[in-house]
Amino acid sequence: MIKNFIKSLIFPSYMVRYKSMNLFFAIAIFFISSFILALPQMYYTSEKRYQVVDIDAPFELEAFNNLSDEAIAKIRSLGVRIEDGAIKDQGNVEEYKLYEFTSDDYAVFLAFDFYDITDEKETFNKEIFENFHEIDFDGTKVLVVFYLTECVYLLPSGSNDLDYGKIKLDFSTINNGKDLSYRFMDMFIPIIYRRITLDTFLNCVIYTLIIMLLLWLFLKSEGTTFGFKEYYNIGAIASIIPLLLVFIFSWIFPRLTLMHYFTVVFGIYYLIMIVRINSKTKIA
Repeated sequence: MIKNFIKSLIFPSYMVRYKSMNLFFAIAIFFISSFILALPQMYYTSEKRYQVVDIDAPFELEAFNNLSDEAIAKIRSLGVRIEDGAIKDQGNVEEYKLYEFTSDDYAVFLAFDFYDITDEKETFNKEIFENFHEIDFDGTKVLVVFYLTECVYLLPSGSNDLDYGKIKLDFSTINNGKDLSYRFMDMFIPIIYRRITLDTFLNCVIYTLIIMLLLWLFLKSEGTTFGFKEYYNIGAIASIIPLLLVFIFSWIFPRLTLMHYFTVVFGIYYLIMIVRINSKTKIA
């Protein structure tokens, strides 16, 4: 039985035998595939996160890598300490003030707002953002507003709410800009995980469904005898080889984000299998 299943991954004459299997199993294959395909990228992002900051510096973290010694000394003097998911020591900061640190390409702004989130009458200070947007700078502006339990990381492309989580960040012991960029990367990890999960879901579940539907509609006009359920079931089996290929190469070349190519590999392989199955069916 196992031998025949392995043959079904490669040979159309064996693959077509699964056209009438329970639809639940076919759907499960695509959903499980989306989980499996996410693993290499999640592992690389988590285990090599600091290398990613050093090489690629996502989320404009290069802005912190380039902070001058003078800027680091100023940040160190603020004395803020974050631990156990919250700001434990507010240090010497002036609340709502924009602390500005510029380089040739970046302008980094830090601000602090310690409003009580448990008090419904209190709210965040909007003037911080208004003042930030009024500042003109030819390069890229980055704003980080520190609240008691989270911070807002604002880029030209949009903002992200980052929970402090388990990070430990003591401003008074910062040695260089990477001490900051590494901690921000730690906070970005849950967001990156969600993005990877969404990407693999789209590639494995949604885009494959669209490919199978379009191919079925096209071949239906050509006189195919199979219904869409049969095409979907065959597609589930056909997806296993592309999944294995992309999964293996994703471990070998993790920086290439090969998961985005799964749909292409699946589409080509599925088309070849369906054409061969249909040709054999017509001959029969």
